[in-house]
Amino acid sequence: MIISILWAVLHAQYDWSGLLQVFLMGLLLGWARWRSGSAVLTLLMHGIANLWAMLETVVKVQWLS
Repeated sequence: MIISILWAVLHAQYDWSGLLQVFLMGLLLGWARWRSGSAVLTLLMHGIANLWAMLETVVKVQWLS
């Protein structure tokens, strides 16, 4: 939990809802790492989350253009 809090604080470019998302994602990834015993699952989950965020950004930018 402490690592998730610190990681969220490092993402200072986000507002409070963004920080909360980073914190919750940190908890989820930490739990997945703990349950699976492997970092591979967490790497895949993080990659999918980043891909989703990128797609949201592309759609938003294209919609605003």
